[in-house]
Amino acid sequence: MIIRIATPQDVLAMATVNVETRRVKYVNIFPAELLARANPERIAERWMKNLFTEPNPPGSFGLVAEEAGEVIGFVMAGPARDITPGASGEMYTLYVLPRYHRQGIGQGLMVEAACRLRQQGHSAFFLWVLTANLPSRTFYEGLGGIVVGQRNEDVKGYILDETAYIWKDIDIFLSKAR
Repeated sequence: MIIRIATPQDVLAMATVNVETRRVKYVNIFPAELLARANPERIAERWMKNLFTEPNPPGSFGLVAEEAGEVIGFVMAGPARDITPGASGEMYTLYVLPRYHRQGIGQGLMVEAACRLRQQGHSAFFLWVLTANLPSRTFYEGLGGIVVGQRNEDVKGYILDETAYIWKDIDIFLSKAR
């Protein structure tokens, strides 16, 4: 397995990982109608714009985990879109195909993303996760994430409860996670 910077050619595979993972892991968490309507092509179009055409915010990046030429996971990160949680860096999204869970891939992606955030001058980072997504919350807590906030996010007319986790010191995170 290798982790590398995402290219425009990876975006559809990343979106496919996102949709496949949500359809397996978000049953009874995410509205069924949204899971059914999720379209990798539409998601890829939006991500292509955000990552490669009109960086939003500037400095955003994607990393992919690849096994035998197949994208099996990814992370997107960069400057915080909202500094309310108290960090200047943010991990926007992290997904690994379910059949590759518990193999260190998510942790590896987070470590590489944290290294890049540190290179950009960020000393802390945060992320949002669905509050009902207990396996992911356990994963983030195991990596030292501290709950710092809650919000309700409107996703296509559905209100989803989210929890923010922060890592106040990237260097401490990296020393413990590597």
